[in-house]
Amino acid sequence: MNLFQSSVSDFSFADLRQIPPSKHALNIVVGFDGVLKQVKIMRMFGLNFNKSTVDTFAYTNHFLSEEFLTEFKDIFAQYISTLPTSNSLAVYVVLPDNAVAMDNVALPLMSNNKIKTALTTELQKLYKSYKELQFNSFIAGSNKQYVVFYLTVLRKNYLTNLYRNLSVNKFYPKTTSFSANCTLNTVLQFKPALRKKTFILLDVKSDYTKAVFCLKGKTAGFADFKLGTVHLADDKVLQENMQYDHDVADLAIINAKERARMKALTVDADDLEEIAANVADQLSTGDNLNAQQEALTADGAVSQVLADSRTEDVNALQSAVDEIVQSSDDGIDETDAEQEEAERREKLAQQMAESRKKKIFARKMPKRLPKFMQRPVPETAEGIVYENFRMIMKWALLYKYQLAREEYLPRVDSVVVNIDPRFNFVFDMANSEEEGNDVRFEPLGNLPSSVINANLDLVGALYTGMYNKRQNF
Repeated sequence: MNLFQSSVSDFSFADLRQIPPSKHALNIVVGFDGVLKQVKIMRMFGLNFNKSTVDTFAYTNHFLSEEFLTEFKDIFAQYISTLPTSNSLAVYVVLPDNAVAMDNVALPLMSNNKIKTALTTELQKLYKSYKELQFNSFIAGSNKQYVVFYLTVLRKNYLTNLYRNLSVNKFYPKTTSFSANCTLNTVLQFKPALRKKTFILLDVKSDYTKAVFCLKGKTAGFADFKLGTVHLADDKVLQENMQYDHDVADLAIINAKERARMKALTVDADDLEEIAANVADQLSTGDNLNAQQEALTADGAVSQVLADSRTEDVNALQSAVDEIVQSSDDGIDETDAEQEEAERREKLAQQMAESRKKKIFARKMPKRLPKFMQRPVPETAEGIVYENFRMIMKWALLYKYQLAREEYLPRVDSVVVNIDPRFNFVFDMANSEEEGNDVRFEPLGNLPSSVINANLDLVGALYTGMYNKRQNF
């Protein structure tokens, strides 16, 4: 079966020639952080990481929208002014993870010369916009009945728009990949022992953590969650569900349940204020609306007389018009007008009352577990840091348990964590017998330069010609 897998998607004679990064040229990597909304540009001569520079530029608009491309153009115009040359330059491009999607497709086991055609046919049925997408694939696993392909999907116009914007600034991409794939490339380059392993990689940054699933050296999944080193406080034990905002998800769950029970929906406080403002505007403009209606009524009656009148007696026509205008001014039933105004105000007041009855979502403090179910509060600073690190461990274990449910995937060997070395003491505590974890947590350790540890995604772009080449675009 190994030969079958290689012949289908993992091997070609071109792969025999690895393409390492140049050790003499000016290497420029353009990356994007989709979580922090930053453009990151690394520049260095050869592979001298210690003398490299990494510049970051914030952007505000959705990635690759028209507004973003305008921002991006300005960012590069600013960056080019700092370069020692105005000649055209080749760059490595690293897309943010949220620009790509990963999927899996299971197909019946069949001969080598049919499997590729079957995969293409299946994708055309699954994706209505097949022609607008670019697919990369590899075999994740198989059994006696079926074979499972893992897919990486990207919109073609993303590349077209990005390349066009780069070329305007005299930058031309060598290779293009995505952040999770490049992050794994760096680990495979500097940690050869992991190249054939199946593991979960956690890149713990300041404000969030990137998780990458490595399937025997291939990028098979990625995610991120908003827990980072800033949450590893040493003075108090934190509760995860109070660290970031779940309101949107909580409202969706609440209202889904209430729709099923045919109850009133819960609204956001901002929505309630908008409803109240609209009702107040209607009340304040009511008199003007009534005056306009009365004027329109008179004008309509005059128009009808002019349309119906066929006589050429100007005096008779003028008399009819005067009579209508007079009746408009004097013949209006003031009692009816007051009654209509009262009904209108009563209706608006009722709308206001109904809007006030809407339930407002109030964020509640999490319920405390009974004392016998709570972990003891650590007495040392290191113990408190570890308790907070367990929030990050929980996410890794959840991913591990989810992957274990797929029968075609091999067992996860370990969880490799790239984290500030001052937190390395947590690994002994995580792997202790008291915790009883069935997977080992290991530090990535110090790589040849601290710049590499801090920029795994940018450095990995330099090795896209050596690892995970089927994940490049």
